[in-house]
Amino acid sequence: MSSVYTVRYAPQALDDLRDLYSYVAFSLKEPATAQKLVNRIRKAARSLDALPGRYPVVDWEPWQSMGMHRFTVENFLLFYLIDQSTRTVTLVRIVYGGRNLQNLAK
Repeated sequence: MSSVYTVRYAPQALDDLRDLYSYVAFSLKEPATAQKLVNRIRKAARSLDALPGRYPVVDWEPWQSMGMHRFTVENFLLFYLIDQSTRTVTLVRIVYGGRNLQNLAK
């Protein structure tokens, strides 16, 4: 049995990634920086195909009960769920770490 998981993005996570790119590329006028940041986030997300449980589960509800994991890439947090039965990791949100994170779960 393979130990590799499939990594996919929920629609909201894709929106988060697009919004992040747009903000850095157009508002901050740094398109090269935006592309590099998105590439680093996507590379880190791909690494979840092996040992996705290595990052902690969040400690607030309702995400704790759902088994929502998180990890950091630069100033951004990636939130994801693991489905052991289908060996799938789903990225749920990609957010700036300075946000009020507990409001995300509401």
